Amino acid sequence: MFNFHTHINQSNAIVNIDSLSTIEFNLNHYYAFGNHPWHIQFTNEEIEKTIRDNPQIIAIGECGVDKLRSNKSLPEQIEHLKQQIELSERLKLPLILHIVNGYNEIIKLKKEYNPTQKWIIHGFNKYKQTKVLLDNDFYLSFGEFVLHNLKLQDALISYPINKIVLETDDSDLSIEKMYTFVADLKKISVSDLILQIKRNLKTITNGKLA
Repeated sequence: MFNFHTHINQSNAIVNIDSLSTIEFNLNHYYAFGNHPWHIQFTNEEIEKTIRDNPQIIAIGECGVDKLRSNKSLPEQIEHLKQQIELSERLKLPLILHIVNGYNEIIKLKKEYNPTQKWIIHGFNKYKQTKVLLDNDFYLSFGEFVLHNLKLQDALISYPINKIVLETDDSDLSIEKMYTFVADLKKISVSDLILQIKRNLKTITNGKLA
């Protein structure tokens, strides 16, 4: 059961790097690195060098737009995000997105760049956005929000199974609970869900997670 997004350094997961000063890279783990909109702190050159020096980094993020909480203005957030989009394309790495009240901006950017790499919205909880996101080829990563929201559960049921992944983020939720819960919603076995998400991960990461 692969955990698509966590802040705990563990195996069988994509671990989000929050600080270069505290992270200890494990050769058997996978990582994502980028400028989180809450605390944009790295230059694009620092991000690229870190990624090139550490092949365990298989995604850029989490990055994105947060209109409620950030140390930068919205135009500054978007400028940093554009830099990471361009880096994603250049390095052929998927983009993991943190979006709060910024769906119009992110969809506009998706249309503008028409990226070859996959864009995944982590911690997805805006069920009203599912149709437009599907129309624009976004992947969605579901976490603990889906356990408690019936409309979000309906959105997950309707979203194509080949476009979803599952995560725990920074909660103490077990990834096993997520897989069991979602398999029940999708009316498939846990083993079939594991196999499908494994296929999704292979597509998202250009075969790095095979």
